Amino acid sequence: MVVVRRPGSRAHEGGRVMADTAVASQSHAGGERFELRREPGAEGVFYLVAVAPTELKLSLKSHRAAQDRIAFILEGTHKNLPADTVCSVLIKTHARGMPAREYTLVNVPLRVNGRSCTLEFEADIYEASFFGRGHAEMTVIPDFPFAQECCLEKPFEFDIPLGLRGLDLSVPVLFGRRFRLKPDMDARFTGATLRLSIYHSVEPKRGVAPRMAPEAQRYAALEWGASDLGAKDWRVGCAWSGDGLRLPWREPIQGEYAFDLRLEVLRDIEGETRPYVVWDQPRACVCPKPKLTGFEFKHHAVTATVEHLDPDFELPLELTHWRYEAQTRGEALSFTLMDPVSRPVLVNANERGLFLRQFLDAEDWLRRKSFALLRIPRSLTGSDEYVPIRSVLDFDETQFLAFEDEDLWLEAPASARAPSRQKQDRVRQELVTALASKELAVRPSRMPRFGDVWLGARDNHLLITVKVIGDLDYWREASPVFSLCDDQRPVEPTVSREAEVLRLDARPLDGNPRYYEALVRFDDPRIRQKVFIQGRVSKPDARLWDELVAAPPAFFVEYPGVPQLQGLRAEFVQLTDDTSILEVRCQALHVPNGKEGDVIEFRLYEFFADVAEPVVFGAVPFRYEVAKGAAGQCDARGRVVARLREPALVERMRRKGQFRIEARLVERANANHSSALPAIHLDLEGTPRRIEGTLIYGSHPNVTEAFRRKVLIIAEQLEMNADDLMACMAFETGNAFRADTPNRAGHQAFGLIQFTAINEGKDALDIKLSALVRMSAVEQLDYVAKYFRMWKARSKLPLDNLGDVYACILCPEALGKDASFVCYAKGSRGYEPNKGLDRGGKGFITKADILVPVERHLREGQKFRK
Repeated sequence: MVVVRRPGSRAHEGGRVMADTAVASQSHAGGERFELRREPGAEGVFYLVAVAPTELKLSLKSHRAAQDRIAFILEGTHKNLPADTVCSVLIKTHARGMPAREYTLVNVPLRVNGRSCTLEFEADIYEASFFGRGHAEMTVIPDFPFAQECCLEKPFEFDIPLGLRGLDLSVPVLFGRRFRLKPDMDARFTGATLRLSIYHSVEPKRGVAPRMAPEAQRYAALEWGASDLGAKDWRVGCAWSGDGLRLPWREPIQGEYAFDLRLEVLRDIEGETRPYVVWDQPRACVCPKPKLTGFEFKHHAVTATVEHLDPDFELPLELTHWRYEAQTRGEALSFTLMDPVSRPVLVNANERGLFLRQFLDAEDWLRRKSFALLRIPRSLTGSDEYVPIRSVLDFDETQFLAFEDEDLWLEAPASARAPSRQKQDRVRQELVTALASKELAVRPSRMPRFGDVWLGARDNHLLITVKVIGDLDYWREASPVFSLCDDQRPVEPTVSREAEVLRLDARPLDGNPRYYEALVRFDDPRIRQKVFIQGRVSKPDARLWDELVAAPPAFFVEYPGVPQLQGLRAEFVQLTDDTSILEVRCQALHVPNGKEGDVIEFRLYEFFADVAEPVVFGAVPFRYEVAKGAAGQCDARGRVVARLREPALVERMRRKGQFRIEARLVERANANHSSALPAIHLDLEGTPRRIEGTLIYGSHPNVTEAFRRKVLIIAEQLEMNADDLMACMAFETGNAFRADTPNRAGHQAFGLIQFTAINEGKDALDIKLSALVRMSAVEQLDYVAKYFRMWKARSKLPLDNLGDVYACILCPEALGKDASFVCYAKGSRGYEPNKGLDRGGKGFITKADILVPVERHLREGQKFRK
């Protein structure tokens, strides 16, 4: 120990130094100078340690690949480093023009042998970013005072393929250009996922280098996994959803489109997915924005010209045929009316800019003036609303009349004298959602009219909802009236007293006065037969903005007067996370809802080859918009909507097999099919699957081929072993496999799994035991499946072993328990009927006891395997 003290000061016991001024500068062996300063009056001890100069020289001796790691051996010499020295290894990787990426290993032991030394370590190729072709600089830093770092003279060169083939961005591209991409992945990346992400670029500031867009700007991604290494397409500016092309932006973009690209490799580490960037390319792809330069409607066809599209790309556009005509009301009022003629249709545009669509017959063409309306399809953007045209296309505002959504419903009439309540023109560039073809030179008007009519329910009432379109002041003056009629008279402006059954008390809603509602009790005898709902204006001379307008024509809607389900539809909907859901809906007429209302459910069936009828799929977890119990009810507009969100099942329905959706009325959740209303069904497109496999007792003389196939189907749906189910039914029926097999001990139990009266309740199978006995064995299998589904749902446990399958039949409380679990003890209700299972007369029956006879049937059934 060296004690530093200022000349003239004194050293105290323990080596303490009293200093009243700063200690003078000192020099150490290396020649460098340092200063030690103490405040006047401070007390302290300074320790100076003499360390011999050190040196470390290493070079790369060898390296060896080991799965996702590379083992390195460095050899060299050292000076004055102790034998227990540990080092840090800094790896700086350079590849694909990316900024250098650093990876550090710590506490790597240096093996010292005299003046020679060796350093061995392993580098994770993911953490070290050994992606593709590049080199890595290595620096070794001994963990020892004043030790100098050692930089290896030669970098480590690596070439571990990881990238994409087919992404050539060296030539200019146009919107919609297709790149056919295929992964190039070394075997060391087996099990990883390669992901290409596409982002909308962020406009760089002047003089600042482009930077990658934030994660919120990502709009598309392509992934390749171990089981999916085939080629995939990316079209510039587009994304693909499960049901087609998507344009993933909402706001207008000026001038050009620019996209950032990022390639990542994803690795699963203990259930967590960790991404590693292979490369980033800000503004990797820049293309001019497509521009609509021509749009006209003549000779029965629509011709559009869209520039700056890749010749191989077809951009879907939505077209609607509209008619317009000039009208006059006296000398002071003239205006142009417009109305849609056709439903929207989708057409494809490309750079050649020509698409044709026949809209109407020649006679109508000669009598009416027409124009076409162009919009961006909602299916193209995945939005419920039309997006601005400029989100996709540029256009010259002087060539085409532009419309907002609201303009397409009502526009103020053009008049010789300015109306006092003229609607202000609110069309702005960023709000334009539709363009008219050049034939339309004058902005038309939309006159007030009756809109949609919905027939729904509110508790025990028929709810009639009518939408009126147009200025609300007009409708207040026109005083619409609504009636129930026993005859349809669309020509007459009014309804005679003889035809009118009931004048409805319809009133506009407080929150939305464009909707009128009227209620009629379902038990009103006047609607228990087919009637017509009529709407008309009671004051046809009402004025719009103080101007005379044509009165809206009356409407007639038929109402059947009897309960029925109709319009069953099913649609697969692609979500933004690349998963799908199945949405099912139907219309319920004359069906009450609410607390005392009827319950409607959807059921899923699957068709199988060589099986006559589809098989109910089981407890499918539909989620109803208006839920009641396990099923649902219609809403105020009579719609019953449910969604199936189970990813594995939805994906299976989309890719293989054929399915049926059934809508039916039930008295309550899980109840029997109600006879009050026929069920309706919808068969989805597909090819029935063929069930393959064998099972025990398959060739037994009491087992038919239809029975064998259905057992295989039920076992697949319940995710259970078909042999386990057959062994249980063989034991319960004494190998008879009959629906009316009585209990051998004389108890009131029958059938394939010995159903009892306890299964009759509405919380169970909801069917009489006598009805089960009258069924065929194949028919009763539906209730065997329903029984197992019920207990599987209640227990939330799998039926993946013989013990739990039979426990489900004999003692459901034993589900999931071990073999020592006591099912029934002497004196309990379940002991006497089953005391023959008590091995050794213990006075109780365990789960192991009940398995003995079933396991015997499992073995014996192998003789009849088919």
